[in-house]
Amino acid sequence: MILGLTGRVGVGKSHALDIARSHFIADVIELDEVGHMLLKRPEIIQELTRTFGPDIIVEGGISRPLLGKRVFSNPSELATLNAFIHPIIKETVEIQIDNKKGDWIICGALLHDIQLDTLCDTIVVIDAKESDIKEHIGEKYPRIGPSQKSLSEYKILADHIIVNNYDSTFEASCISTFQTVFKSKY
Repeated sequence: MILGLTGRVGVGKSHALDIARSHFIADVIELDEVGHMLLKRPEIIQELTRTFGPDIIVEGGISRPLLGKRVFSNPSELATLNAFIHPIIKETVEIQIDNKKGDWIICGALLHDIQLDTLCDTIVVIDAKESDIKEHIGEKYPRIGPSQKSLSEYKILADHIIVNNYDSTFEASCISTFQTVFKSKY
């Protein structure tokens, strides 16, 4: 069983993932962590430096804040970055899953963009009201939010939707949904 966990920035995907980890047995792949790890590879540093220039380098490595500031303010550069890094992320995830059979949770806002939704048996979308998201993540939202899919685009992908009201009901909703998804296992 491979569960895809996705949703817009700031909706609580990481919190939902923590809940899943504490109640269910599954290996986890966080797409943000895979991307961060890949940014440390010399060949990727070299290619991104060639593409975006040396101003994204700090102390010999890619500065994620500098790269993010640059690409999230320029849709063309974001598309260039994604066209380069998404296939590498996809291949990395596929290798991890192929090397260890069992239950997996792949978590990330860009699950569909990276074409990893095709590996998933079910997709769970975490949702929240936009005003709650903005309050929860602050200044990060205007920078990243507009470059992500709309709520309706996420809902089309969903087999299950969990609404995060940023209160105590979220954990119960997550547990109930994950029990439904993993019912054949637990």
